[in-house]
Amino acid sequence: MNNLVDGMLDLLKKLENEKALKQENITVLNEFTKNEKHIRNFYRDYVDGNIGTIKVVLCGINPGKNGAGKTGIPFIDFNSLSELLTEVKRYDSEKSAGFFYSIIKKYGARKFYSNIYVTNICSVGFLKDNKNYNYYDLPSDVIELIHNNFLLKIKTLNPDVIIPLSKDVEKTLKYLESKGKLDNILIGKRLNHPFFCSIKSNWNNEFEKYSEILDKYVV
Repeated sequence: MNNLVDGMLDLLKKLENEKALKQENITVLNEFTKNEKHIRNFYRDYVDGNIGTIKVVLCGINPGKNGAGKTGIPFIDFNSLSELLTEVKRYDSEKSAGFFYSIIKKYGARKFYSNIYVTNICSVGFLKDNKNYNYYDLPSDVIELIHNNFLLKIKTLNPDVIIPLSKDVEKTLKYLESKGKLDNILIGKRLNHPFFCSIKSNWNNEFEKYSEILDKYVV
C-alpha cells in the first residue's frame, strides 16, 4: 500500500466528518475515490520507485472539480491520464491539466516523474455553491489539519526544494517555514498556477518560465 495515497484518503475521511465544513455548506470533492485503482497504478508505475531520491516538489493549492478532483492525481485530467495508463479510456479535459501535461510531455513522463513529485497543499478539493473553493478560505482548525497532513507527506518525500505554483501556496509555505516546519527545505522561485498559464495569450511565455526552472532539475 502506498503511504502517500493512503494519506490522501485518510485526509478525505477526516474532512468529510468536519462539522465546520458542513455548517458553511462546503462539500469535499470525493469523486476521485471511484478512481482509486488508477491512482494506485499511477503511483506504482511513476512514483513509488522514486520516493527517497526525488528532491524537487511542485506544489499547487488543491484539486478542482474538473481535473484532479476527478482523477485524484495533481494537475492530471482523464485526457492526460489516458496517455499515462493504458487501461484508462476516458478523455475529459481541464485547462490547468492541459498546460501541465504539455510540460510533462516536454521531458517525457517517466523522466519527469523520476525527478519531480507533484502535489498540492491540500490533497482533496472543495465546493461551495457548486464552485471550486480553496483550502486557505476554510476555518482555521481545518486549515491546521490540512497543514499537518501536508507536512506528513513532505516528511515522507524529504525533498530539497518545494516550488510553489501560486502566490497563495508560496504564502503557506513561508508560514510553515516561519514555524520551523520546513527545516532544511528551500522554497524555490514561484511559478504561476497552471490555470493562468493555460490562457492562450500566456501559454508560450509561461511554458518558457516552467522550462527555465525545471530544466535544472529534470536530468
